Amino acid sequence: MFGITNKKSIRYKFLKDIFLILFVSTAVLSTVIAVNEGTMLRRSLVTKGKSFASYIAMLSEDPLIMRDSIQLDSIVSEANKDEDILYTVIHDAQGKLLTSQFASINYQSPRLKVILAGLSKESEVEDIIKAIRNKEAITEISVPVTTGTYPIGNVTTCLSRYNINQRIMQTVLFVLLLNAIVAIVLGAVVFIVSRQLIFDPITQLAGAIARLAKGDLSTRIVTKATGEMQVLLEGFNRMAEDLDMTTVSKDYVDNILKSM
Repeated sequence: MFGITNKKSIRYKFLKDIFLILFVSTAVLSTVIAVNEGTMLRRSLVTKGKSFASYIAMLSEDPLIMRDSIQLDSIVSEANKDEDILYTVIHDAQGKLLTSQFASINYQSPRLKVILAGLSKESEVEDIIKAIRNKEAITEISVPVTTGTYPIGNVTTCLSRYNINQRIMQTVLFVLLLNAIVAIVLGAVVFIVSRQLIFDPITQLAGAIARLAKGDLSTRIVTKATGEMQVLLEGFNRMAEDLDMTTVSKDYVDNILKSM
């Protein structure tokens, strides 16, 4: 596409530098976007977790006072309606577990089932929570349950970061692909323009110098170069004309001397 075969040529080095710069720029841009996307999604997850836990805590005030475990079970079953929530547990003010709800048990979460595959159905809630914490990227939110200003319990909701991590990965891959396409197109455009304005005139100049060195004093360069390159090529043409005129004058004098 670019007609470059010699790795020592200025064209090759220029093209290599262009794509190196574009590659680094693409990598930096993708990293920045991924970090920003990750920060935004994690904040969103925390906000959702706090909202949900606060909602459960509000509903749990009266059942906690009455020690109504059936009502508490019904309240935490709300956790099953969100795929990001792995479990929700409620403890009383003394830290005693009153109720729990796990996505794998009540909502049949395939991913959480895999995590808990090594545990028996009779496993304690603490063991299940420990297994989830060890094997899953999670965000835990705890909100106190109060009556007035007096604490009577605590709601803990655990949310998985699996979905947002997948979204971050998809975003990174999309941005990398998009930036790579833009980098290739931009690099090709820059190189083509540079070839027309710089490399082709340099190639013509190098060829003209070689012909001039072999004695072809009629060598001239016809080019559409602009700027400094045009000044350089016009300087070469003037030099070639001066050499040609000098040679013609010398030959003319020699012929006159020979005829006398």
